[in-house]
Amino acid sequence: MSADLSDKRHVLTVALEDYFQVGAFNQVIQRGQWYRFETRLERNADRALALLDRHGLKGTFFVLGWIADRFPELVKKVADRGHEIASKGYYHRSISHMTPSEFKEDSQRSREALEHACGRKVIGYRVADRWLRPEDLWALDVLAEVGYGYDSSIAPTGRAFAHDPFRRYLHKHEADGRALWELPISTSKICGLQIPIAGGNYFRQLPPFLIRPAVARWHRNVDAPLVLTSTSGNWTPTSQPSAHRRGSPKSGTIGTCTRWRGISTTSSNNTASPVRPTTWAFRRPPARPKNGASPHRNGSRITRWPPTNR
Repeated sequence: MSADLSDKRHVLTVALEDYFQVGAFNQVIQRGQWYRFETRLERNADRALALLDRHGLKGTFFVLGWIADRFPELVKKVADRGHEIASKGYYHRSISHMTPSEFKEDSQRSREALEHACGRKVIGYRVADRWLRPEDLWALDVLAEVGYGYDSSIAPTGRAFAHDPFRRYLHKHEADGRALWELPISTSKICGLQIPIAGGNYFRQLPPFLIRPAVARWHRNVDAPLVLTSTSGNWTPTSQPSAHRRGSPKSGTIGTCTRWRGISTTSSNNTASPVRPTTWAFRRPPARPKNGASPHRNGSRITRWPPTNR
């Protein structure tokens, strides 16, 4: 655990997508029909960017390659405002509907579209629909093979990855001589189950008196960055983070946090200076001890984070 809590950095991520592209509509709105719907993408993105600017926050935007091809000016605007651009695949497809070769082609196509739109190197990836399950970890091998530097597609919810508790934290995945860093969605044990505590639908379903203490315990007890996830369409002009406090943790892009931790990846920006992270605050109850992680069982080589037991 860091001695100076004010020096800790966490990760803010935003899914840049339109309302009709979400996984809940996949069965009723086909990709060939997307053009028929009124887009709210640019309006929602401008609101999210204005809100982040107002509070001096930087984040990682996961964007579909399809969006990059049709709204290249918007993707470049996000990058020019100091945010990192990362891939969410070309179309909004679940990995369970793709073969490894299809997934490989899709991840490469999306990266090419994003890099062409924003003019920067793209090193990050997150699946568009459903989080990776234990049986889907072959996707990490594919991403490492095609040259991605990190992934953020694991959400160890419920009892998934119960036998591999290190998957809850930032860790290095290696296979066949290739490696990439995995930044899983942050979870905490609530009522005996691992529950996401940093965004998504759980923010709307779970009461704040459960989420806030869980986030604060993470900040005090865990050296790995907390990964906060949101969608640009959920941000309104009246949305705002909790009030800033002195000594609160910092948040920024995944590229910033990985460089801060000394992780060896290619810079997410063409500029030499990293994105300057800023404050993101929450209440902090007293720290509580944590148990150490048990050894992993599979054949992949893992560099665990943090390296000490809690």
